[in-house]
Amino acid sequence: GLQLHAPGQAAPRAAAKSAAAEAAAADLPVDEAMDSLLQVLQTCAKVHSSQGAEDVLKEPPVISEDFLWNVELTLATGAVAGSTLAEREDSLTGLALCLEIATEQLDAGTADRLQRYVLDQSLSKFDATSNQLVARAAKVLLLPGTDLMRATQTLRTVLALLMRCVGAERITAREVLDVMQGDVAIAVAVISQALGAPKPAGLPTWLARLTHILHQLTTMDTSVWLLQRSGEGIDFDKTPIAELHVRHVTHCQTVALSFVQFGVIDRVLNVAQDTEVRRSTFLVLLRAISNMVSSYQSLEAARLIGRCLALDFMRFGFRFLGPQMRQLIEGRGNQAKTIRMVCTTLSWLLIHSSTDGSTFLAESLKPLAIEWLTRGLTKGLPPEALSTLLALAANCGALEGQLLSNLAQCTDRLLDQLEWDARRSLAFTTEGRSTLCTLGFNLPASEELDYNGGGDYEEDEWQDEPDADPFDYFADEMPCPMALGMEADGLMYCRECGRPTNEGMYGTDYFDGMWYCKRCWDQWEHLLPGQVVCSPWPFEADLTVGEEQCGAARLLLRAPGHLRCGIGGGILTEAPVCVPGSSATLYRVAFNRRNLERWHKRSGGRCPLTLQPLDLGTVEEVPDVLQAVTDWLTAEGHLS
Repeated sequence: GLQLHAPGQAAPRAAAKSAAAEAAAADLPVDEAMDSLLQVLQTCAKVHSSQGAEDVLKEPPVISEDFLWNVELTLATGAVAGSTLAEREDSLTGLALCLEIATEQLDAGTADRLQRYVLDQSLSKFDATSNQLVARAAKVLLLPGTDLMRATQTLRTVLALLMRCVGAERITAREVLDVMQGDVAIAVAVISQALGAPKPAGLPTWLARLTHILHQLTTMDTSVWLLQRSGEGIDFDKTPIAELHVRHVTHCQTVALSFVQFGVIDRVLNVAQDTEVRRSTFLVLLRAISNMVSSYQSLEAARLIGRCLALDFMRFGFRFLGPQMRQLIEGRGNQAKTIRMVCTTLSWLLIHSSTDGSTFLAESLKPLAIEWLTRGLTKGLPPEALSTLLALAANCGALEGQLLSNLAQCTDRLLDQLEWDARRSLAFTTEGRSTLCTLGFNLPASEELDYNGGGDYEEDEWQDEPDADPFDYFADEMPCPMALGMEADGLMYCRECGRPTNEGMYGTDYFDGMWYCKRCWDQWEHLLPGQVVCSPWPFEADLTVGEEQCGAARLLLRAPGHLRCGIGGGILTEAPVCVPGSSATLYRVAFNRRNLERWHKRSGGRCPLTLQPLDLGTVEEVPDVLQAVTDWLTAEGHLS
């Protein structure tokens, strides 16, 4: 259970009122928080039959130390010993309001005594209530139509109470996961909704701390701690670091799925609109992304994050990333280290995007990479920063024209640095490696590299390459022979035009096993040269991974492909739609409407499945997908 202690003991009710309390007693108006607190007390008295609440309501409702102590004594008891979960929830809400008022209206000493009392009498005895709250949240988080803000309200209140009573800096990912019973998805959902809700009064570092906890969720320390917590009986002294890394990759995939499912990146970018917290929150987000994508094994997490960033690049790239990098290149802050982190992270995303078949991210990054490298050469950045800028430019195809001429002057001083980085932290797309080798850089071949991890773990070395493709993307059921282009009279029927022919190609991904005549194949292939259709999610998840994950997190990891958005990868819980091309795939692919609209805009009006021109007016709502999600959750025993 949660073990939290504050220094000292809970003080008895103070005899003297503070100056602020005396002023409040002198007919100061009751503020909005006080009004909400009174409503909570009335609910406890009338609905939950709390005699203590009735007694408190008989007192004059003024913001005074005496009044707040009486309120706290009553609600602290209700939060732990309330006869129903609803009573305990209302009591927790009242305690949060009580401490918020004390922080804003009373002196620091009184507020501290009130906070320590809540810690000792409520939060340290919170296990039973916490278990019930988490169990209820786990049931509804992935259920279609769930109001996430409402579903996470009490857990967000608990998180605010913890930060207020223990100290924001002392609350880490471990404490949050402990409260959430080790469920990563619930932890991410609570933090995401907290980032979008009004900030609690008296917690100035609330937003920054939440983003730091998100980063901590992606670290190796947290994934190992979850393994220990799961009780699998792993002997960590005898477990190879490579095996822990594989577990960590699966953990990061779970976090990435949670990021996508609950809109974390969108929330953080909204928070970053505030210039006072922009730098800290945005760079912490980048560090979290770095932990999730910086290895060859991280393809699944990187596909999720990369697609999300590519479709929202106007904000992520041009609104925030570009200005931040300009400041760093101009020499503000710890420039070299941060530039290396940003460029290395983006290079890994580009590598995984190329594997995913998407050029969106590379196309978006290209003008920024040209600008950053040009500025870096002009400003005379140190080689350790320039090498990562150079690698990023190469990876997105930006080394051309005048930039190549500018590079000629500094190639010699970057040779050793780039080769060293290539062995330790940098990775290259096929195009990027070829371009740099053409320029005279001596880069090691992929099989020579001893680096296989990144982010916070540059000391660790893993050599194993990921398996080619362990997943079967499609259902076992066989469609009619004609639909798949099965043989007839020695010929194959084209899936597109229906002509019998023995000259053609089998499709891939969503069209795996389907036969196309050469004419239809060539028309499709040359529709958008260099473009690849949206690659699929596994139809059936690997049920042997992620044993340490529980609750909603395990469901996110194991959801079948036909219940996921074909673009974003999250479970479809609202506004699912299908495109005309969905009927041509081996199983029907549905999309979240917002993701489809973003893809449509980003691709110039193309279908994500066929790359044919797509009229959004032909898109059809498919509410039966929501029922299919509910049926799957029921079959998994999640709603029982």
